[in-house]
Order: sequence, then C-alpha cells, then structure tokens
Amino acid sequence: MDDMSTKPPEVWASPYVVGSCAYFNTNRANGEKLALKTADWMRKNQEKFESIYLIVKELQAQGPVCRDLRGKVADMGGKLEADGFKFANALWAGVARYLAIRDSSLINNPIVFRPSDIDAFGLFPIDYIDVKEVA
Repeated sequence: MDDMSTKPPEVWASPYVVGSCAYFNTNRANGEKLALKTADWMRKNQEKFESIYLIVKELQAQGPVCRDLRGKVADMGGKLEADGFKFANALWAGVARYLAIRDSSLINNPIVFRPSDIDAFGLFPIDYIDVKEVA
C-alpha cells in the first residue's frame, strides 16, 4: 500500500490565504505562470535566496519594517535578477512566500503579504526548503 503522507505534494499551498473563490478562478492561470517562473529562479539561485533570507532576518532583528520590504532588501544588496532587471518585482511575491515557508517567524514582521496571483495557484516544492516546514 502506498503511503501518501511520506510523499511531498506536487504544489505547496501559499502561506497567504485569499478569501474569494472568484479570485482563485480568475487568477489561477497567471498564478501558475508566476509559480513556474519563481520556482525556476529558486532552483537556480539557492545562494541568492539564502542571501535574501539573511537580509530579511537582519531587518526583522532591527524591528518592524514600515513598508517596502522588497525595496529595503534590494537596497541592502539582495539579488533577485530576472528578465534583465537587478531586482525582479514579479518574482518578489513568490520568493517572499518561500521565505515564509522556510521561517514562519517572518510572517507579519517583516513580511506582510498582499494578494498575489501566485496565491491562487500555490508554490512548487524546492528541494532545499524542508517540506516539514510547510504546515
């Protein structure tokens, strides 16, 4: 008998929940595109992800971040390059959610989620982020 509990899911749920079913139905296709693009970046850029994680932890230790965590991470040298941009805004929603999956203490300080199409789809598993943390 196959034990499904030992297998990682094909798609992880986003740590941010959007309440509207209509939102999920209309934004799922774009969410899947964002999830694929973000997962591709995550798989190719583990060191950059770890660097961003350390910056976010440093900001967390400094106290509440008012706004624009993404901008502060970029200013502090976080590299989220894609499509010719030094800091690809389109990837931030997904990367922020992977950060929260890795370390749930980041939720609400300093990561404050806003709705993103990626929430309508979910996230693809990344091998260097422990599946046990997705609970």
